[in-house]
Amino acid sequence: MTAHSGADPFTTEVISSCLVAITGEMKVNLMRTAYNMIIYEAEDFTVGLYDAEGNTISIGLGLPMFDVDEVSTFSENVSPIVQ
Repeated sequence: MTAHSGADPFTTEVISSCLVAITGEMKVNLMRTAYNMIIYEAEDFTVGLYDAEGNTISIGLGLPMFDVDEVSTFSENVSPIVQ
């Protein structure tokens, strides 16, 4: 096996699909176990995966307003805690 300077496109796509599937499973489990009907009927939430610095790795599909707000504020709020 030879060393590559970049990631293999096939491997990158497989990992990307796995990360999307993980956040999808997080969403399904939250909806399945929620006691509040706002969560399981209106899907008024979002889930995500983040690295140690608070950078977004994957966000579960949810309401569009959550996706924008979560990306911009999560790393700002978590970085002081992590450090």
